[in-house]
Amino acid sequence: MNIEVSTWMVVNLVNMNLGAPYVAIINRLIALGYAASATEAVRQALKIYAQEVSTEHVMSEEEARLVKKAADAELAKWRAAGKPSYTWEEVKAELEADRKAKALSSGRKRNTT
Repeated sequence: MNIEVSTWMVVNLVNMNLGAPYVAIINRLIALGYAASATEAVRQALKIYAQEVSTEHVMSEEEARLVKKAADAELAKWRAAGKPSYTWEEVKAELEADRKAKALSSGRKRNTT
């Protein structure tokens, strides 16, 4: 499949081997009227992809800010109610202690049978 890529006066010809599944998608887009040609279908797909990639980072930063804000609010409520809170390091240490205790207990059971 040959796809023409042009910017003003510069014309480049790009040859791509997309494979049957992608060619079928392009043909379906053309048949449904979403694109007039394979070139247009690829241009539209690349434009959508570029928009998603460029906004993905901004979105993830915004989502992280909103999650942190909500978590901080919930933690404040939790503490105001007098409930205990733990750091991630404390939780990891507790989980590791539980894992070691289970491994030790499991070893004792094997030795007694």
